[in-house]
Amino acid sequence: MTRKSLICAALIVATPTVASAQTAPALTKSANEIIARRLLDPASLQIRNTAVKTAISTNGQKVTILCGEYNAKNRFGGYIGFKTFVYEPAVLQGILSFESDLSMDFMSITGADDFSHDPKSDIKAGRNLDNLRVTYAEAGEYAISYLPVCLGAT
Repeated sequence: MTRKSLICAALIVATPTVASAQTAPALTKSANEIIARRLLDPASLQIRNTAVKTAISTNGQKVTILCGEYNAKNRFGGYIGFKTFVYEPAVLQGILSFESDLSMDFMSITGADDFSHDPKSDIKAGRNLDNLRVTYAEAGEYAISYLPVCLGAT
């Protein structure tokens, strides 16, 4: 192998580590912005325990995800407690947020496709869930793919 080939090989091997280190702050910032847009008190948002990991999406594509927890104040000014979240911008294009009972919310990058863990409340509010890019059932499939990675089960 020539010296030039060795340098190229070393750069290729080193690139994923460098890319992950550079994407962690960007992913955290994006997740912060997406979550904050949904809050009554965006300044109260707390994010902790973030980690960038690699997962396989429901279509078999290898994706980078940000795992973490967030907390924010409710209408009464009290913190609600930390919720687990998974942010995946490439395929899912949004954040899945989990309650302690594993019910979930979806916050899309655009905000147009958000839904609550109780789709019936959206229906009562007159919201047409048929036009969402990611259905509640599909979000559940993403959760099955991503949550074990975040919890270290895979």
